[in-house]
Amino acid sequence: MSNFFQPPPPRPKPPEHRQPEWFGPPDNVLGVMVPLEVTLARTGDLALVIQAAEVFPNGVQVTTRLLMREEVRHPMWHPFMVEDPLAPDVLRLGAEYADGSKATEPRATVPRRRSR
Repeated sequence: MSNFFQPPPPRPKPPEHRQPEWFGPPDNVLGVMVPLEVTLARTGDLALVIQAAEVFPNGVQVTTRLLMREEVRHPMWHPFMVEDPLAPDVLRLGAEYADGSKATEPRATVPRRRSR
């Protein structure tokens, strides 16, 4: 009898994937919640507020809330769907750290209402 029908050798396990440290909160650390109520901007039509910050050894995750007087009713509107995220009529968020470095998120944008 031959060994022609032997089972194949076991497949090696793929290496474990780990997110880069800068990508987000660590998997094995519980953040410390800091409740905040900081108004970043307020107009007659909207208010942008920081509600909380979750602090980790390698960074912070901030929770913001945008309150608008009127509902956006455009059927195709989504905060990530703007033609030019750096246009002057687009609301953008960013932070500058003590060492002068900056973090911005030009994709998380909300079109502002144009004045009439």
